[in-house]
Amino acid sequence: MYMHIRKNTDFTADELAFISRCPLVTFEKSTGITTYGSTEAGAREAARAVKALNPKTKILFYWNVIVWYDLYAANEELSQIEEWGVRGTDGEPYLIRGTQPTYDLRNRAFRDWWIRICKTEVENPMIDGVFLDGNIKALYPPFLEQAISPEESAEYRVAYDETMRELREAIGPDKLMHANIIRGLFPDTGLGSLRAHFNGSYMECVETVMDDSSYEEYVARGIEAARQAAEEGYLITFHMGPKAVLQNDLKGKKIIVDDSFSGESIDADQQQARFEYCLAMFLILAGEYSYFNYTPTYAADDNDSWRQWHPEYDKPLGKPNGPAKRDGFVFTREFEHATVRLDLTAREGKVDWR
Repeated sequence: MYMHIRKNTDFTADELAFISRCPLVTFEKSTGITTYGSTEAGAREAARAVKALNPKTKILFYWNVIVWYDLYAANEELSQIEEWGVRGTDGEPYLIRGTQPTYDLRNRAFRDWWIRICKTEVENPMIDGVFLDGNIKALYPPFLEQAISPEESAEYRVAYDETMRELREAIGPDKLMHANIIRGLFPDTGLGSLRAHFNGSYMECVETVMDDSSYEEYVARGIEAARQAAEEGYLITFHMGPKAVLQNDLKGKKIIVDDSFSGESIDADQQQARFEYCLAMFLILAGEYSYFNYTPTYAADDNDSWRQWHPEYDKPLGKPNGPAKRDGFVFTREFEHATVRLDLTAREGKVDWR
């Protein structure tokens, strides 16, 4: 199990007990900010509390490669760095989602700050590495080219690669660099960047088709990429949830690379079918260092919906008898104690436990 969570205040004892059952946890931006004044302080305190319950749990610090959030104490230093944000061809700051300034990794002074802040946090003995988000926005050319020229976009991608290499040098080989990087959107599905810089990949937007592929083609491409990465020993954290996902409007003016959910509610039977579909997809691609996260939200503020422990989690899966087999858009896989079948066309998944 993988946990990806944030809460503006302290976690309760019950919440910490639940989180500590997971061997891998990312504390998202804004964690503890109301109680401790910053994401940095809040994440450190949450990590300390979880480690006290389960010292083996690995904790990742959330750090975005491109999107500025007004949630970090370190932001106070940015006023001393000139032109740290991307400006569009119109000379105006480029705002992601119309609200968030965009980091400019081409700026040497900014890049030094970005690396130094991350290094400071992951050097804490309670923090085992960094979760790097926003990689898709930095690497997918049409996204930045909404604001800057193709030539500048290419320069940005070079700066991104240099930044990731420099971050690895700064934090050393023993700290995890886990990135939101595998995506069916890329020609190589992100495997090239994964192999060049990171210990593993988070998987989101699994079903949000972001090109002119069919649903089946797009999702299968992501599954195959994750299978390959898992077989090569990379860490995979796989997130899906109970909400249906909408396809991008490819004819629209805005290019969106985040999940877009429908507002439709589903009944209990549909909820279970949805869960089994997501679980089956994970088991088809899973390797030794693969972790499952099924939740409707990353936010623990004023809700318990993220704190669900399904009965399937306690069933003995056993070792896989081999990799998954594929026939068109139907995947099957045998485990010691279960048979898994996934049909992307029917959008059905089934795990038969023995």
